[in-house]
Amino acid sequence: VFSNNNSLDDESGSIEFLYSGSPGNDKEKIYINNTVFEKNLRPIRILNNSFSNDSLYTYINNCTFYKNEGEVISKGYQTPTNIANSIFWQDQPLEEIFNYSNPDSIFKGYNIHHSLLKSPDCLINGINYCGDGMLYNFYPEFRDTMNNDFSLRSCSSAVNQGDNLSIDTLGIFF
Repeated sequence: VFSNNNSLDDESGSIEFLYSGSPGNDKEKIYINNTVFEKNLRPIRILNNSFSNDSLYTYINNCTFYKNEGEVISKGYQTPTNIANSIFWQDQPLEEIFNYSNPDSIFKGYNIHHSLLKSPDCLINGINYCGDGMLYNFYPEFRDTMNNDFSLRSCSSAVNQGDNLSIDTLGIFF
């Protein structure tokens, strides 16, 4: 759980990944799994300063973002980012949650699917930027946010709505 963290300055994130490339490696990966980000200022910032596009991939799976401020995920277009089985219970508009420096292509490099957004949809300028299995605009039925329990109650509509492929690739079988 990352809770109540602030960035060091106006530009950085509470958690910041800086990648400059490494000789001999074609692709590097960042995995952020099973993590709660609660009431942080700019929780995740990913900087890819390598000279190669698509050299750094980010995977965010089974994460919960709750009442954070600023950009929730900030990255450049050259960092493909897959988000699955995650909950974004945020009060800001999509453009601020998934920040990218060019507002005309805010979702470039994002693959968001099988997740829950507090917003009514994933439309920006009439274009749907999210994939399959999305849930919109209903409270996820957290068990007890006052005591940092972000597990879901059994009555939540989000239970069993995720993408099992994300879990299967981690080697977790039921």
